[in-house]
Amino acid sequence: MEKQIDRAWRLDELAKFLDGELVQEGELKSISNFGIPGCTVYDQIDFPVAEIVLDKSPLKVFRTPSELASVVIAENVSSVSSEYKGAIIKIKEPELVLKKLAKYGRSANKGKIIQIIGTVGKTNTKNTLVHLLKPHGNVINTFNSNNVLHPGQAVLASCNKDTDYAIIETSEHYLGGTFVRLVSADIIMITQCCVAHADKIKVTNDKEMAIHLTKPCASMQKNGIVIANREINTFDTIASEVSRHGKKLVSYGFDKRADTRIIDIKALDDKFGVEVFVKIYEHEFSYYLPYYGQGMAINSLGVLTCLYHLGHDPKEASKEIASYSGIWGRQTIENVKLENGDAFRIIDDCYNAQPTSIIDAIKTLKFIPNPNGRKVLVLGELKSWQTEELKKGYFDFVPHIYDANPDAIILIGEMARIKDSLPKDKVIATYASRDIALDKLDEIIGLFLKDDLVYIKVRSDAALRKNLANRIVEAVKKQ
Repeated sequence: MEKQIDRAWRLDELAKFLDGELVQEGELKSISNFGIPGCTVYDQIDFPVAEIVLDKSPLKVFRTPSELASVVIAENVSSVSSEYKGAIIKIKEPELVLKKLAKYGRSANKGKIIQIIGTVGKTNTKNTLVHLLKPHGNVINTFNSNNVLHPGQAVLASCNKDTDYAIIETSEHYLGGTFVRLVSADIIMITQCCVAHADKIKVTNDKEMAIHLTKPCASMQKNGIVIANREINTFDTIASEVSRHGKKLVSYGFDKRADTRIIDIKALDDKFGVEVFVKIYEHEFSYYLPYYGQGMAINSLGVLTCLYHLGHDPKEASKEIASYSGIWGRQTIENVKLENGDAFRIIDDCYNAQPTSIIDAIKTLKFIPNPNGRKVLVLGELKSWQTEELKKGYFDFVPHIYDANPDAIILIGEMARIKDSLPKDKVIATYASRDIALDKLDEIIGLFLKDDLVYIKVRSDAALRKNLANRIVEAVKKQ
């Protein structure tokens, strides 16, 4: 059955296309956007979403992050809450249904597809790109950090002739299969490269990871462009692989050899953040970035470079960066006041913990002014470093810590390995694991002083609410 791509699916025709049955009607009679419960697609304009239920576990209350679901597509319709009054389409094989819709949406798509990959910085880069593209058309993208297979398929399923930009963040786990071949991106952005999830994707070093990250180049559009971070230590490998696939490579970073580059970064005295000075081809200008650190600045440059190659003025686009609100746990600022009235600041950078992001966090602390108090650095272990050989990498952080020169240091988990390599008077506490630290919040809070700037880089587990930074804030509020 052919669908007219200049309009939404009628629910009866969608059910027929999916070899399913419309078993419950709702107010909505047509749909054009698809998602997965808990990780739907997101757009600048509110829209109803058809949620495809991929598991058979009961949905006690059917809600999505946007609370806009108006259609449920499920195999086990009895699992849908009786409180749900929208339309329900009963189907046989949810996984195959999603694949079918993704394939159809990709063929109907008339806009540009941008795929964001890399071991660090994907979500921040994607969200910034979405924010800057909103004024320029209809944008559909993966939601939050949902960068696995099904959310990407849901974005493709939602594409049609009215889609201007589809932006898909993809985990390292899904770069070599049929999904990436279906995406067939116009632009691929590579944000960073380091050994991550090595046990699952069978890489042992950064060079192997670089080769792995370039696999999607093989299925890009004929005139596809790869925009890659020039500061990646295996950039030459990436460049070689991109060339082997016959694609154009554009680089961005501090390096003078980069096609677009950061000339300077200056901390601001009157507000949190920096002024970034850049040269993007013929455009030389500066803009306000409401964050610190080289990593955030490089991400923003990569986004502006992408805007340029999509035909937009990067200088004009950069003005929108000031209003970008960022993502939870990525340099989120919390002003905390103790019972005695003493106040200190926490910078929550617990969104992820990979080697490059930890180094950037350490460098960032050095850059942030705190003239009236101490700078306290809290560092945790890397989940992906499971072998003794990889764990030797903890000592690579030591020179960066010396250069940042924090006034006090707290080490958690395997990061405590480097305790004896640091000044004894600066390491004020160590904890054997993140969970032990979470059990001793009052003790940790007692280590902080008035006017401290506490930078916390300890991997989080959002599902289990194991974010040390926000748990400290909650504990202080309860005192």
